Amino acid sequence: MKKLEALLPVMIAEGVVEELQTLEVENLITTRVTVVEKHPRKMIYRGCVYEQSSGPRVKVELSVSDRDAERVESLLAKNIAQ
Repeated sequence: MKKLEALLPVMIAEGVVEELQTLEVENLITTRVTVVEKHPRKMIYRGCVYEQSSGPRVKVELSVSDRDAERVESLLAKNIAQ
């Protein structure tokens, strides 16, 4: 049994959770968190430049069997890169 954690963008978290539920996953917990980034991104809104140093994410914690761990890890890694 392995415990995995991932921080996912809010927009894709719901789809990832639905995919995880089709696998044999135990104790699936989702939590909405705010991530404070070290290097803020510059955003332009109506001609003004803003620095965005934090953003919403969904933290996914789950327990999975050793047999399914690689499939779940690859699914999470694929969606984290987006």
